Amino acid sequence: MSDEDDDFSLDEEPMPYTGILRKTTDLFDVEKHQPEPVVSVRRVTLPGNSERWEVRENDVAVLKLSGLKFNERERVFLRSPDGMRFLMAGHRKGWNRWKTFKDGVKRQLR
Repeated sequence: MSDEDDDFSLDEEPMPYTGILRKTTDLFDVEKHQPEPVVSVRRVTLPGNSERWEVRENDVAVLKLSGLKFNERERVFLRSPDGMRFLMAGHRKGWNRWKTFKDGVKRQLR
């Protein structure tokens, strides 16, 4: 068999960079060309029926919120998926004090 009989051809031109995959994710900043930090929330149960929420960035705790600072209704909200999203959004907005989060939860529950 000769190479001339084969039914395929090689494309010599590389595919153009479109960045489609990078634009559809929040984990990569195209302008800076670097990955964004991964933000997560972890609820920690402590002895004595208390709890704490940790806002983590790239698996490092950057903010700890004590459950003792919130009333029962606010803690129920923070345990929910909407509450976890609220904590992540607040961290992305630059909130870094428990009082800011407490005021935000009060506004959210009105």
